[in-house]
Amino acid sequence: MALLLHHLALKVSDLERAELFYSSILGLEPIDHKRDDEGRIRSVWFGVGEIILMLERRADAGGPAEKNAFGRHLTAFKIPASERKSWKERLERAGVKTTGETEYSVYFSDPEGNPLALSHYPEKRL
Repeated sequence: MALLLHHLALKVSDLERAELFYSSILGLEPIDHKRDDEGRIRSVWFGVGEIILMLERRADAGGPAEKNAFGRHLTAFKIPASERKSWKERLERAGVKTTGETEYSVYFSDPEGNPLALSHYPEKRL
């Protein structure tokens, strides 16, 4: 199966200003606001066709930060949840170390250190 782009995540220092830019200047509609345990917004998601653009507050920006440990960007490819285990095995066989996991994604890097993920949101892992 050919991989499709699932989402692109951008770390931002001023989440409110970034949301205003992407919504008012670019005309994108927010599809979700993710909150931290205290109810503060830590991430704003926009639908761009079948791809999700995520703006995530940087940890060094103050306020609630997204917990994923990547720098300024992340590219995520779409996979079915049912293929998660086989993809993890494929990465392992190729000597690619995973750097983290959530209910929806497996994180790793390319040879240049660019952060990547395999994601199956909104379907939770099996």
